[in-house]
Amino acid sequence: SEHDCVCRAASNELALPVKQADLKDNLWQAHQAGIDPEKYENGLRLLDELTSE
Repeated sequence: SEHDCVCRAASNELALPVKQADLKDNLWQAHQAGIDPEKYENGLRLLDELTSE
């Protein structure tokens, strides 16, 4: 699931910035296309929570 993917990325120092950039890009594209950005916002929020501990 997307949640599992975000959790794995948060624990990998090489994958973390890639996943952050991917989610930010997808969020921007969702806004541009008028698509609900909730899953990308949730993914970024989860990454932030997992990496700020």
